[in-house]
Amino acid sequence: MKTIILGLDALILDGIFQPFAHWFQKLTGKDCFFLARTSSFVLLTTGLISDSFEQNHLRSPVIIAFSTPMTLMIFFVAWSCIALSQRFMDKANEGQAAAVGNPVRHMSRSVRMVVVGFWFLESRLLVSVILHPTIGESAGRLYLPCVIAILYFVACTPLPPAKSKIRVLLEKARSYLASVREPDLQPEPAGV
Repeated sequence: MKTIILGLDALILDGIFQPFAHWFQKLTGKDCFFLARTSSFVLLTTGLISDSFEQNHLRSPVIIAFSTPMTLMIFFVAWSCIALSQRFMDKANEGQAAAVGNPVRHMSRSVRMVVVGFWFLESRLLVSVILHPTIGESAGRLYLPCVIAILYFVACTPLPPAKSKIRVLLEKARSYLASVREPDLQPEPAGV
């Protein structure tokens, strides 16, 4: 059973999240920690939406007053864990020419597997959301996938810093536009 769980974790991390994070970093120059932060903002947004709506109607202000601080607390905890993981990885790879690995990858494996397990248990409810979606339920169903994305993006090992494809493309466009815009400064003949 343990090897099945470890294999599932390796499949999800090395087969889905790590290649996507590397592709995204090569394209944009933003690493896996940026993707984790983006997932935490989606978590915050979906949490606030699902806290506010129930059966396509606004919830009572009392329920919103109690659930919104909890969502904000979860967001700030996730944000702090991302920053701490990035600092931990930077310290572990200090002085290395390239990242030798992300130490958070092995330490957070059990947490990732528990969350993925909850998501599989909850996925049976996903069918009812697809068939009869409400605003709050649809947003609430993104909650666990966002937590999974945060956990897996934090466990990814980023590539060394390099110029992104978009930056190279923008620099080429900038140099082309600069050469097109520069007027030809040849003096006119005086006797014409």
